[in-house]
Amino acid sequence: MPKLLHINLSSAFGGGERQTANLISFLSRQPDMEQILITRPGNPLAELGQQHGCQVIEAKNQLQQHFSPLCRGVDLVHCHDGRSVYWGLLHRWLKGTPYVISRRVEHPISAKRSSRWAYQNAEKIICLSRAIRSQVAKVAPIDKTVIIPSACFPVPSDPEKSAAIRACYPGKRLIGQIGALIDLKGQRYTLEVARQLQHSHPDVHFLFLGSGPNLGSLKQQAAGLSNVEFVGQVQNVGDYLACFELLLMPSLMEGFGSTILEAMHHGVAVIASEVGGIPDIIQNQSNGLLVPPADSQSLANAAVCLLDHQAEREQIAENGRQTVGAYRPEVVFNQCWTLYQNLLGC
Repeated sequence: MPKLLHINLSSAFGGGERQTANLISFLSRQPDMEQILITRPGNPLAELGQQHGCQVIEAKNQLQQHFSPLCRGVDLVHCHDGRSVYWGLLHRWLKGTPYVISRRVEHPISAKRSSRWAYQNAEKIICLSRAIRSQVAKVAPIDKTVIIPSACFPVPSDPEKSAAIRACYPGKRLIGQIGALIDLKGQRYTLEVARQLQHSHPDVHFLFLGSGPNLGSLKQQAAGLSNVEFVGQVQNVGDYLACFELLLMPSLMEGFGSTILEAMHHGVAVIASEVGGIPDIIQNQSNGLLVPPADSQSLANAAVCLLDHQAEREQIAENGRQTVGAYRPEVVFNQCWTLYQNLLGC
């Protein structure tokens, strides 16, 4: 029976940790697979792993637990975050165990020798998008890379709650942006669009979902705009998506873009920057619109086009719904399962 060890040493619980937990859940239904998880003390990932029959070990850093009894006889290590790649490298030196890496961000890999070694010694490097693979290829052979995107787990909506949200904005058409309020998410460009549309499209209202350090400066930029609201961090994102006519995603950098798929699931037409992994999801003018990054005028033109042309907007939204199927968990995680089988000779 193959023995697979997952390691995620993130101190937070975000999208990468959810993907790790859901992969463990999927693999728990496969025959003849034993799974072990190493994660930091207190991370909710530990409880989720245990729920799916995974034996859990706690470690605070990459130096710990290499000689744990549970790690004996491990056939393959899967490193799910930036810290864990060093654990995988060290364990290979100590035990000779092969490892794979999931790379989820588009940022350049550190120039440190240890970082280069970690990627160069991996059996395979799973990249969420072509943009991420291009960064990995700067430090490791491209034949070590494989593109497997994040799985899409559509966020549900409650019709009654969505109706209550719409009731707060009578007669308005809602445009949303979802994400942390940081420079890389580009909310300032959406605010410039709101300023342009305030008089030409008075029935349009912009909602920003998320929190972050830029809230103060963004509110200053929005001063005098009656068509903008900062909703803050919400748990019921699906209830809002069900109300949106458009989703804007003017990111300056984006490793993948799961929010795009969540919006497509709800039939929302998406306009996004042509950066990072976004073009892997959106085929321009088919299932969404792509615009140059940091270009508020192009973003505004695209928004007006879809607002003013219902048939085109609805066709793009329908094509988006169909796109989501390629990112279903069973489709994506089967690719991981096949990769494991190939590496283990199963």
